[in-house]
Amino acid sequence: MAPPLLNSLDGFWAPGKPWTGELAGALATLAQHSPHLHELGLTARWLHRLLPLAVRSAHDPERVVLHSAVLTLGVRTVDLPALRRFLEAISPHHPPAALEPALTSALSCLAQFEPDAQVAGWLAQASEWFVGSAPVLLERARWSQRKGEAPSEVMALVDAIAPGHSGYRRAMLWMADSLFFAGQAQDAERYYQRAGQVRSLTGSEQARMAHLQMRQSTSAQDALDAPGAEVSSDSGWQGVDTGVLSEALALVGSWLGAEPVRNSAARAALEGLAERSLAHCRTQWPNQETVPVDLVLQLARLLQQISEQRYGHLAEIEAAFPYHRGAAYGELDPALGASLHQAALHHVALMAQLATQTGSGLTRQAGLRVWLELLRWGVQALLGLEQAEEALAWVRQAQDVLGPSMGRSVLIALEERCLLAQGLLPEAQALRLTMAQEADAVLLPLREWDEWVGAALGELPGQTHHGDSAWQDQVASGRFETVTADGVLTEHVHHTAPVRLEAVRLPDLKVRLSYGLIHDQAGLLRPHAWHRTMGEFPYAHTDVLSTSARGTSLRRPSATRAVDFPVLVLANMDALEHRNYYHWMMLILPRILVAQDAGWLQGRQLLLPAELPSWMFSSLTDLGFTPAQWCTYTRDETLHLHDALVISPLEFASPTLLHLLRTRLWQAAGLDIDRPPRADKRVFISRRSENRRPLMNETAVMAHAESLGFEVVAPETLPLLDQVRLFASASAVAGPPGAAFTNLAWAQAGTRVVALYKPDVHLPTFVDISVIREQKHRWLLGKPVPGFERASLVNAPYTVNIAQAHDALRWACGH
Repeated sequence: MAPPLLNSLDGFWAPGKPWTGELAGALATLAQHSPHLHELGLTARWLHRLLPLAVRSAHDPERVVLHSAVLTLGVRTVDLPALRRFLEAISPHHPPAALEPALTSALSCLAQFEPDAQVAGWLAQASEWFVGSAPVLLERARWSQRKGEAPSEVMALVDAIAPGHSGYRRAMLWMADSLFFAGQAQDAERYYQRAGQVRSLTGSEQARMAHLQMRQSTSAQDALDAPGAEVSSDSGWQGVDTGVLSEALALVGSWLGAEPVRNSAARAALEGLAERSLAHCRTQWPNQETVPVDLVLQLARLLQQISEQRYGHLAEIEAAFPYHRGAAYGELDPALGASLHQAALHHVALMAQLATQTGSGLTRQAGLRVWLELLRWGVQALLGLEQAEEALAWVRQAQDVLGPSMGRSVLIALEERCLLAQGLLPEAQALRLTMAQEADAVLLPLREWDEWVGAALGELPGQTHHGDSAWQDQVASGRFETVTADGVLTEHVHHTAPVRLEAVRLPDLKVRLSYGLIHDQAGLLRPHAWHRTMGEFPYAHTDVLSTSARGTSLRRPSATRAVDFPVLVLANMDALEHRNYYHWMMLILPRILVAQDAGWLQGRQLLLPAELPSWMFSSLTDLGFTPAQWCTYTRDETLHLHDALVISPLEFASPTLLHLLRTRLWQAAGLDIDRPPRADKRVFISRRSENRRPLMNETAVMAHAESLGFEVVAPETLPLLDQVRLFASASAVAGPPGAAFTNLAWAQAGTRVVALYKPDVHLPTFVDISVIREQKHRWLLGKPVPGFERASLVNAPYTVNIAQAHDALRWACGH
């Protein structure tokens, strides 16, 4: 149907016309096939004329053509209020089977751009209407994951998807990837296998699958020989079909995926290649207006995915460990990794801007929904580059192009995020009031500790606040060694990071999202970069509507529980997000002991999340605390604390705090700090049950360790006080490093430590402990298994030289 004909029908059509169904169907067809936004805009105008009729007849199964067309128009124009209005009308009725494709598409669109409890309810209802529907169950699984439900609950939803459904493979891959990065090896492998039965896995998917199969192989050597050539032949970007963008993206492969080694000449060369690649992309972008936006989105996602896998962890290290830099901590350069990660964001933003500025490139597969998703990816890239003003101008330009209804909800949400990123909260609040959904949300600035507590106390910027300061700890200094894969032994100097701790009394404090501390004058406390390595802050939750580095938008809580009695609050109590032994033992427990010794718990209860793992609560009882001394709250509760004493955050190991915790745990374990037990045990820490960063020839190394008298243990299987007693008696500790190396804190001075690891990055966390405890710490560096860095740089498998491992273990024994 041509636009002139549509215009001519303006004065002839009325709801009672018998050809309304045919008109609606023709409009839906035009919306599905139009390559231009201005033609799509014509159908948007007709959607609002047809919608009232569709709503009134929602109960009538004979109007399925009209209903399907209205839903299709709503999805193609991404008119979320229109979709909601129709779904509200039809939800009391059981829709006919013929409406399934349009309804599931509408629900998927809402879940993509505007997920909330109402949409979640419709998804649950639709899973009863359309049993086994992949789009419905996948979106329900995503919502369940955002709510923090157990992995078994999420997997149950994905398992209910019918294998014959067209969206089955996509759902299996989503579940597999989620489980892979969560370290759940066997479950992840099962879902990759299901996806591979539908269609062959891609290079990165093969890498992850091979990673899992290698880790679980009974023969390490067979595993090492099996997947290497197939996986390593696919470097990530080479071989990608870039279609009409082949010339524009011709230089991307010259830098993307390169090893960011510590070499100033290599750094300059790679950064120069990335700059030329960006300029080449800009000048060689096709002039024709037929570049399909789905191709651009696919390539932008792939580019950023490779960057995240190769450089994302390095960029996090650069931000999180400012005190530990240099070749002593790995052959890869976190600063260069961060630079190349930024280069990838520049490319993603440019590709998205170039592809969305023409208003064309739409197809049946790639409509406005894909166009907006590409825009959203580009805006996110610009915000990651701290270019919020440019992102805001781009969003407002898109609003002018799309008009009053197409994608309006999506663009307003993006505009709000750009305003939050600039710290323009009044403007963001005014914009939020215009939104159809969640207009009454809570908008908060994000501030890190010093700025946050200063604002809460009403201090001027730069003014030093005065809390009940505990101390500023002394920096500990010592040495550690590395042995390269070539056998070169080097000694390095190491200094722990400075640590300061204080307590501040803050009345009228609120707690949300389990970890979030909110004060009316200060906003939401933003954690240090170390804590943000798990993802964007605030962490994923159904109550988080929008967020940026400087502000966030949260759903207004349905209820608030008042806590009238005095409580003690730990800032950055994110143990539910960091369910990690090191995190709990080094950064949380010591602060509780400081509070006890300083008398801050007298007349106060310790505030703790109710969902903490049982071993965390057990560690408190081991230290003599009782449930009467703490008060629990659930993840989804909002608390109003009338009298809170807040202990400041902690990011790094502290000599004073570690000594305090060690002394108390030794006492709890029946040990005398002044009469230590005989250090005569040799402990090899096994990670055979762990899928992340596996030492592939660990079995062979363990055999050598056992021949030298080492006891192979999995500390996580032992009660805490048994771990304390074991490591207090250790003269030698060895193994692939992980959270269990936190137990070095209980070991005595002079204990010899061998960490078997990869050469790329070895973080300072366990060296901190050894230096504080005056232990002899040596890293034996192996080699990564080729090809698996595509699965995840930090989690990729590796091997060590067996002869070198034997020598290092002999050194640990004092030979």
